[in-house]
Amino acid sequence: MILSVFTIQGPIKPAFGSNGGGILVAERESAYNAMRYTNPFWRLYDWLLLTLALLHGMNGLRVVIDDYVRSRGWRLTLQSVAGLVTLTYFMLGTITLVTFQTAGALGPSCLP
Repeated sequence: MILSVFTIQGPIKPAFGSNGGGILVAERESAYNAMRYTNPFWRLYDWLLLTLALLHGMNGLRVVIDDYVRSRGWRLTLQSVAGLVTLTYFMLGTITLVTFQTAGALGPSCLP
């Protein structure tokens, strides 16, 4: 538990620290993520964080379904839906992390 607190807060502190001299939060976050994702370590780190957090949350949902849904058919249905939601979010998160491109890689046409 203590390790997860430090693991999660490590990369979040620089992103949400100070206002940065009047820079908008969205601009700062975009620049920060673009800088971070040039290094493959941070993509892997965020993917592992996504995987562990998603599986942790959905495992908790599975336990709640097991505890409170008495009917065998409903339990199977709800757990199947939870599994599909897990798979969908995992795929969307993975696709986002793999295909993320910095603004410099996209060219000047995407810049405001």
